[in-house]
Amino acid sequence: MITTGTGKGESQENVINEFIKELEETAKQVHKLLEDINDSKVDFAEIKTELRILVNDVKHLSGLVRDGDNGAGILTRIALIEKNIDDLKLYVEKDATDDVQLVTKIALLEQSLDKMNSLVPVIFKKIEKIETRSQNIDTRLVKLEEEKKAKEDKEKNDNELAVIDQTGKWKLYSVIATGAISLIVAITTLVIKLFFG
Repeated sequence: MITTGTGKGESQENVINEFIKELEETAKQVHKLLEDINDSKVDFAEIKTELRILVNDVKHLSGLVRDGDNGAGILTRIALIEKNIDDLKLYVEKDATDDVQLVTKIALLEQSLDKMNSLVPVIFKKIEKIETRSQNIDTRLVKLEEEKKAKEDKEKNDNELAVIDQTGKWKLYSVIATGAISLIVAITTLVIKLFFG
């Protein structure tokens, strides 16, 4: 019966070792969570940079439409062309005698149309570029939201399993302790009956 002291010390040592292992596991999980947070910060910084580029492209496109590259903007040029066409219609309706003025106006109109035609492909390229970037950003945002949700679900499941595991261990410890106390009481009762009974 001398071994009862060492068995008690071993069980306490086992409980302490289990506690240390659980602390180490918790530290690993916290470290992984911090790494995930840092990765998300990098992804959001990239999206923010893309958005800034997109905003600059929209400003540039807006400037082209309003102000143009070197002169009047596209809207102003279109208004001038419409006015020139109206003037030309009036001129033709009056049956003008001076064909030189008519040819000059037509030449000016053609030049204006050529300038407009040269700006249209540039505008469409900018619009396509903006649409592509916006689609890339939307895709990245959806992907980040899905990854974030998956991480949150995994952490939630891990936390629930850890709580269940911890509760189960303490229930096992209480059952073992109750059984051990019952065994000691039974042995003590038997010894008392044998010697005194």
